[in-house]
Amino acid sequence: KAADKENIHNRMKVFMDLYREGCMEDLSLTCDKAESIELLLDKFVARLEGGVLEAGDSAARDSLCRTTSVHLRTVNPNVLRDELLAVLNKFPGFKRLSLSEPSPETRWKRRGWATFARDSKIKEICFNLSNVRMKDSDLNPVLNKDLSRRIRGVSPLSNDK
Repeated sequence: KAADKENIHNRMKVFMDLYREGCMEDLSLTCDKAESIELLLDKFVARLEGGVLEAGDSAARDSLCRTTSVHLRTVNPNVLRDELLAVLNKFPGFKRLSLSEPSPETRWKRRGWATFARDSKIKEICFNLSNVRMKDSDLNPVLNKDLSRRIRGVSPLSNDK
């Protein structure tokens, strides 16, 4: 839990630094501002990874922010984050793991996203993860496909439940 708390504080610090630097001035979350939104998100990721990203630095942007990932469709609720990290850290290029909250609709299973460096052999990693069982449960990994557009507009009604 201490590591989680530290991650949250680090994210807040990065956000506040970007805010104080004026990176969010005049930023609106509209489709016509997709490039500005992507740059802000890439700056955020770069700083979380310990780098700095400036506008126009496409080489740094590609190396720091362009990643590939595997979606873990079913993570048993009994599997600890540290246990899953121990498995994922064995693969070259592993960067980070994101886990959803347990869902009552799926018998408290979680979903996960394992992020790897862009040059990782992601198909091989996904295949190897498909052979991993953790606490009598498969992870059911699938490759996340690249998005043609990272920022996509939605109708205001599409979020209505």
